[in-house]
Amino acid sequence: TLMPCAGNNRLGELLNSYCYGYYGVVDDSSRLARWCSTFWFPVLTILVLGMVAHGHALRATFFMDDALHITGEHNILDHFGGWMEREFRWLPSLIWERTAAAVGYSAPAFHAWTLGTHLLIGALLFPFSTALLARIAPGLKHQRSIAWCAALLFVCHPLTTEPVHYARCFMIDLVTLFTMLSAWSFLRWWDCRSWRNFGLLLAMVSLAMVSKQPGVLHALGV
Repeated sequence: TLMPCAGNNRLGELLNSYCYGYYGVVDDSSRLARWCSTFWFPVLTILVLGMVAHGHALRATFFMDDALHITGEHNILDHFGGWMEREFRWLPSLIWERTAAAVGYSAPAFHAWTLGTHLLIGALLFPFSTALLARIAPGLKHQRSIAWCAALLFVCHPLTTEPVHYARCFMIDLVTLFTMLSAWSFLRWWDCRSWRNFGLLLAMVSLAMVSKQPGVLHALGV
């Protein structure tokens, strides 16, 4: 049964602890050392190194299936359809349509969506991985560093080049984002089985479903 949460939210406690610093021993005399031990230093490095690795996506052009999905004869402005016409790609299609209406078929604007979503996933992956490791491997040393390295690997690895530099792969970025948020929402609901947390979980799975056809399978599978 979904009951109001009577106790503390364990996942929330873990995430809060990493937002305001972590459990390491820090030299109080060094302001730089204290700042480096906070949540924000790893996130900043993830964003900066992600921009170094993939920032040139803002100079990419439309190519291949971009014509089919965005700019071609059946372009997004003239042929933006409903749920069935866009086959479970309703969310990226809506974002593309609004972007084209605002700035035209600007390749940097469309690639800004892919790059920004990719960096957001990396930034969220760090606290989520840290909290997940604390749950499944509480005795593991250097959990924060492992999560940090995982997030850096994700944002910088060449295998993530396609969804960042290929505008029509924005739907893959969205599925990845909402799949991860679905997993986070599930853990939140597991710790505190309230209708509010169940509604959040349902919303994340639904957003994954309208991002790309297999999105709901990814979200539910994770």
